[in-house]
Amino acid sequence: MPAGSRPLRRLFSKYGWARKCLAAYARAVALEPGNTDYRLSLLRYYVEAPAIAGGSIAKAYAEAAEIRKVDAADGRIAFATVYLTEEKFDQAFHEFDELLRQKPDDFFALYQIGRCAALSGVQLDRGLAALQRCLQVPLPAGADRRTTLANIHYRLGNILEKKGDPAAAQAENAAARQVYPDFRPDKDTLRD
Repeated sequence: MPAGSRPLRRLFSKYGWARKCLAAYARAVALEPGNTDYRLSLLRYYVEAPAIAGGSIAKAYAEAAEIRKVDAADGRIAFATVYLTEEKFDQAFHEFDELLRQKPDDFFALYQIGRCAALSGVQLDRGLAALQRCLQVPLPAGADRRTTLANIHYRLGNILEKKGDPAAAQAENAAARQVYPDFRPDKDTLRD
């Protein structure tokens, strides 16, 4: 096979895998429409994949609306995820503002404000304060302490890095690994 055709073959192979992933996510949702984990996976596919592989912001918004019907909290995360993708940062933060107005120490809302700041690079001081507050309030019932604390430290590290403090960011990442040595940020159980 000519060397020039290898990159093209790899491209089509990746396209094929992407379509298989989309089909698997869609099938999981069809089998368990009430499972928001499956729906969030499909939503993330829609926002990350190129249009040629089935990615679509319109489909992501539709999926976020379906998620909100099943679970209001996961619906907020879903919409915030799409807003962050479209760089509609104020709207992403707004998803959690009402929760914080009603209950200023709502762990879920505080974490998500920190997550939005870490991912967007805006409202960094607010995100930093929210995550630091997460370390002071009781963890939600049923939360895995190690994973939850590791995620908080990881997001604190993201923000501190964006604020230009690499030493403090490294310290937070070390704290995440100290709390949970097997921590993998790509497996954020707090709905990354």
